[in-house]
Amino acid sequence: MNDNVPLTLEPIYFASVEENGRPFTEVVTLQAHDGDDVGRRKKSVLTYEIISGNPQSLFRIDSKSGTISTTERKLDREAQSEHELDVRRSKMSKYLIDD
Repeated sequence: MNDNVPLTLEPIYFASVEENGRPFTEVVTLQAHDGDDVGRRKKSVLTYEIISGNPQSLFRIDSKSGTISTTERKLDREAQSEHELDVRRSKMSKYLIDD
């Protein structure tokens, strides 16, 4: 059955990163679960995608792990002191992994 959307463990994640940090620095890893997997031995594979808040491509997300990291682009606190990213969580229900 597929009647639950994948939910993150936290509704909002807060993280910080240094303005002059190294490229590809890990910022935060999102963790999600799928309510449809309760009681199943095999779990759905979740994927992650940044869908808004990243017009300059300052961040990337690993679609499998949910880890958000910086890119080779430099962060500039004077130009923008905060970034709010919206991330879509999806499941590939036909691909299951053992728990």
